[in-house]
Amino acid sequence: MGMFSRTKAPTTDWTTERIAAVPNWAAHQSLRPGLSDVAQELVDSHSGSFNAIDVDKVVQAIVNIVESIAVKHLPGNADAISAIVRRPGPERDDIWNYFTHCAAKGVAVSEHIGGILVGPQMAETFETMAREGHFSKSGNVTPEGLPILSPDSSDTTTLSDPGLGENDPIQIAFGLMSSVGLSLVVYGPSDLASCFTAVAGVIPAFRGSATEGGWLGSFSSIENVLWFGIESADSSAIIVTVLPDADSGRVLREFVNPLGALDGSWFTALAQKTLVPSTFADIFGRSVHRRIWHLPGLEHLRPHDHGPIELSWDFKRRLAGAGWDSLDGDNYKKDVPSPEGSSIVYFAPWRDKHCVFLVLGPSENGQIPENLRGVDLDDCQIGVEYEHITLIKPLYSSPSLSDVQAATERVLDRARFLFSSETSSVPDILTLTKGANTPVRAPLIRVALAWHGNPAEANVDTSALLLGANERVQSDSDFVFYNQPVHATGAVGYESRQVANGVPGCDSIRMDLPRAATYTDKIVIVGSIDRGQFSGLRGLHATVVDLSTGHPVINFPIDGLTSETALVVGELYRRNGEWKFRAVGQGYASGLRGVATDYGINVD
Repeated sequence: MGMFSRTKAPTTDWTTERIAAVPNWAAHQSLRPGLSDVAQELVDSHSGSFNAIDVDKVVQAIVNIVESIAVKHLPGNADAISAIVRRPGPERDDIWNYFTHCAAKGVAVSEHIGGILVGPQMAETFETMAREGHFSKSGNVTPEGLPILSPDSSDTTTLSDPGLGENDPIQIAFGLMSSVGLSLVVYGPSDLASCFTAVAGVIPAFRGSATEGGWLGSFSSIENVLWFGIESADSSAIIVTVLPDADSGRVLREFVNPLGALDGSWFTALAQKTLVPSTFADIFGRSVHRRIWHLPGLEHLRPHDHGPIELSWDFKRRLAGAGWDSLDGDNYKKDVPSPEGSSIVYFAPWRDKHCVFLVLGPSENGQIPENLRGVDLDDCQIGVEYEHITLIKPLYSSPSLSDVQAATERVLDRARFLFSSETSSVPDILTLTKGANTPVRAPLIRVALAWHGNPAEANVDTSALLLGANERVQSDSDFVFYNQPVHATGAVGYESRQVANGVPGCDSIRMDLPRAATYTDKIVIVGSIDRGQFSGLRGLHATVVDLSTGHPVINFPIDGLTSETALVVGELYRRNGEWKFRAVGQGYASGLRGVATDYGINVD
């Protein structure tokens, strides 16, 4: 073990650990009924009232009651409580001994639960649940004890934790299912709108749903019951989560029983926490969480100032089939060839609608150039989005694929008009793909990294490595970055994000190529991020600017990054006396330290 390692305290396996009562606290316990004994007494006392009662189901109901009350009052002991009450047979009665280890509060909870189990409230609960069929021996259950309604198969599995950020909607949905005792799931091979229409057709309460942020729906007619919808490319599901304080009898009558009227294309199941049918687990693992105000009949819940309606999976499939590449969310790009050269067009949400747009070049201080203002572009417009001058064709309502294709042709036509017009001052910008190279004839240049969104939300640093003939630095002084901002030759310098390109949050590397040629033939440009990963930055790209004119001359969109925290953006290299820029875009999961080490920097 290293000097900074800590010895871990042994963990207790509460599924098997035998627990002795604490004598002083046990003396205050007057009620310690055996859970199986309580179940058998209830069955025996109602033997003439109900047929074919399954005692094991009664025991399970009692276990659920004990667990929910104990966890509510002793939340810090939830794992131990859940493990102990789910032991086999009499071993689960160790829960009474465990309560004595929780001191005064544990004994108080123990007495409260014991009073419920031997009192009239338990008998009334038993009668209600028996009358509603919860304890019937003919009930359909999986081998794991999961009650099911009409699933596609009896195979069950445990949902995998998505492992996303705590604010991710799917992660929140997983956490909700994990924390409640019971969830009702309806799933099938169609889109979410169809699923909702089918469910609302047999459970009218869905039509009266309320919501705050759009992710979770609630019901005015019953408290402590929430629902949400998920959708994958070929299937969807509605999940109703039943909180511990919900009226279980009403849930059964008003939600579970009516689902028997659904047509055969939809499957239903009752899930215990994250134990679910295998097919549902597969759908969940491939789905996104949809806001409910996009569903038929719930559009009135959507705030007027909210963004555009999310694209359906079917529409996304058709976009992909038409050659659009997904960036993230509802953002797409397409490389459109033309006689004038290839153009990258984007389809994305824009204000309260969607749009197709073309990037014309970086904006100086967030402004549209004077001679582009007031240009008549008919149904298109010039704006500044993501710190760039953009040519935008808005799309209204829910666009169809033909709308997107027509908008693409329109925005390219308007771009040709701009470039051929005497009013245009937009410079020619060469867009490179990964691995491509082009001559750089400007003597003074700046290379900057930028992305869509507010640059201040992330902290991306740009640095440079001046290499020798062996493709490694000659010394640590050949590493130019925020702590060593100028090379000894003065040829390469780091510019902080406060000043670079006039855009806060975007730093860059400035180069004097004739001066650099006296020392090196290759300069590697590196980007690194100290919070998160590059996959979290939308529209990441590098720009090379000719400092003699202030105009960008090269654009390099960088995509395909996942868990990387550093990348080699590109290389400035000299061949036959001419400087060239090569677009690299190679990611590193080992961060800036990993890149520096590969090029010979001593990082110890």
